Amino acid sequence: MSNNLLKVYNKSTDIDNALPPVSELLDRVKYTTTRYRDLDGEEKEFDYRELADADGYPIPMPVDRENYGTVDSSAYYWVTGHCDWLNVQTAMDRHLYRRVGQPIRLLDFGCASCRFLRHPAVFGGEKYDIWGCDFAVENVNWNKRHFPPSIKTFLNNANPHLPFPDNYFDVITAFSVFTHIDQFEDAWLLELRRITQPGGLLYLTTQNDAMWNCYLESPYLLEHLKRANKVSANKIHVDEDLFRSPMPESRMVFRMSDREVYNCNVWHSNEYLRANWGRYFKIHDICDRGHNNWQSPVLLSPK
Repeated sequence: MSNNLLKVYNKSTDIDNALPPVSELLDRVKYTTTRYRDLDGEEKEFDYRELADADGYPIPMPVDRENYGTVDSSAYYWVTGHCDWLNVQTAMDRHLYRRVGQPIRLLDFGCASCRFLRHPAVFGGEKYDIWGCDFAVENVNWNKRHFPPSIKTFLNNANPHLPFPDNYFDVITAFSVFTHIDQFEDAWLLELRRITQPGGLLYLTTQNDAMWNCYLESPYLLEHLKRANKVSANKIHVDEDLFRSPMPESRMVFRMSDREVYNCNVWHSNEYLRANWGRYFKIHDICDRGHNNWQSPVLLSPK
């Protein structure tokens, strides 16, 4: 079967040249104290030097982490995953119905090269049964090469199906995944609902109202989104004036390329999330800018 039918994403890789563990990269940073926004919108601070010593796994080269940052910013790449882990723990404490005496089954949907999953693996240990999936075979290969079998990662595709029975997972996370899903959004939401147990938790990040005007704060992100102006399918022109006003539609889709998959940048208003995602889930909270200050986690449980 061809990749076009499978709808997987082919990308570059540098799998043989992984960077050393984060503890060996700290000489490239001036400070090891970092700040993050918690789920209540409060700024928190912690020193990650001692935490970094616990993680002996290598760090991906930028090409193997969706070009997230540079080699010199690799410690910060690690820190963003830990900040998400802190917020996911808070969300579980508040909203997850726990199965006493059993490990928490956790799936990171769209796990890339385990930016997030390495943290429950290192700091959660045997309390977690850890799974990840991605539709880029290079990411899955990287994970299998550099992480132990206890972090179980596999290749999925863009079609809304995952190989698990109903009610299998306690927690499902998805970081910057629904920001790139267009036509199959509802189908993927329903598939994730199917495999989440009653009383389980979904932690899905979005670009919402709180993020819209923030694009004016980041010339880099704005210039990236302006690439949509080169794709004829887009009806709205991207410029600074667009982000000085409220979102013109409750759900915005910007085509970023003519690829079959991984080709769009999607925004959801809080009104849209409550009206549409709320059909399938109980929405516990929408935590503005709780994903490293640039996306907003939506905390949900299956209805």
